[in-house]
Amino acid sequence: MGFENVKKFRKNIEINGLDFETIQNKIKIELYWNQLIVKKFLKDIKIDKNKIKEELAKNLTQKELLLSEIVFNIDTKSNLEKKLEFIQKDIKTKGFSNAALIHGISDTANNGGKLGWIKLSSLNTKIKNELKNIRVGDISNPIVVPGGFLILKIVDQRDVKNNLDINKAIELAVNEKTNEQLNKLSIVYYNKIKKDIKINAI
Repeated sequence: MGFENVKKFRKNIEINGLDFETIQNKIKIELYWNQLIVKKFLKDIKIDKNKIKEELAKNLTQKELLLSEIVFNIDTKSNLEKKLEFIQKDIKTKGFSNAALIHGISDTANNGGKLGWIKLSSLNTKIKNELKNIRVGDISNPIVVPGGFLILKIVDQRDVKNNLDINKAIELAVNEKTNEQLNKLSIVYYNKIKKDIKINAI
């Protein structure tokens, strides 16, 4: 998130009215959870490398978006409109990154929701259609995703020439799609076990 050391990170958390120990415990839990998801589901991930290669060869330039996300869900007693209002309030008063840290349930939450530069072509149709309607600096409407809802912010955008090593480009695309699928499976699995056991969400 751009901090030089833990001390400055801690100071920023406290300035925004957050508890450092709570955030620290959340990061630890996320790390253990991510290890479990990789061990459980990595063998089930299917990526078509030939299809990726064909897509890369189609375009000489590609649009890339610098994105941040907040993935959240609601329980049966919650109301989407009220939950969204609460999140939007925190975005306005604490900033998008801190709102992601507070409300996000995906593994990007601990990094302030930062997704990095994402090729527009790698996004699914539903998300692309939503992002077409907003500009740099704007925030999307909630998008329904497996296991919850997704809010995206376009931080920046650029056009990139495809003067890349094709093998490296394929490897990068495979990693992006693998992480995307693992993240979806993580949310679905969390909601599944949440029905069977009591979880005190941090």
